[in-house]
Amino acid sequence: MPLILLLVLLVLFSPLAIDIYLPAIPQMAEQLGAEVTLMQGTITWFLFSMGLGQLLVGPLADRYGRKPIALSGVLLYGLSALAAGFAASLGELMLARVLQGFGACATSVAAFSVVRDSYGPKKSGQMISYLNGAICFIPAPGPPARRLARRPRLVG
Repeated sequence: MPLILLLVLLVLFSPLAIDIYLPAIPQMAEQLGAEVTLMQGTITWFLFSMGLGQLLVGPLADRYGRKPIALSGVLLYGLSALAAGFAASLGELMLARVLQGFGACATSVAAFSVVRDSYGPKKSGQMISYLNGAICFIPAPGPPARRLARRPRLVG
């Protein structure tokens, strides 16, 4: 797999954690017995932890390397997504989303650091634009995919 594809996969954790999650907020609020406005706070706290995490994860990536930070981020993201899926209260969901934000932060920081390390100052600008393009593009297929998933099946 070319390096740029791996890096694209690493930066997609953050938009996926918002764009897949967002349409489910009303139903999740109902299931957890919480107000929708409070449930929307889970996105705020996800983004807050993602932003704050950059202050912590950047120096860790410099000290311990990009790969351990990226792998730790993927692991933390996956475990916290699992915890969010099993959350029985808004508080549990909030905690899971904060941890998920830190995980998404770690994958993004590692990806952008690898770009600078691997491509040098001249080509890294182009590679970063590819990563940012992927971040902006990934939400686009969401609504049509949801519509297709809801469409009644013609067979079976």
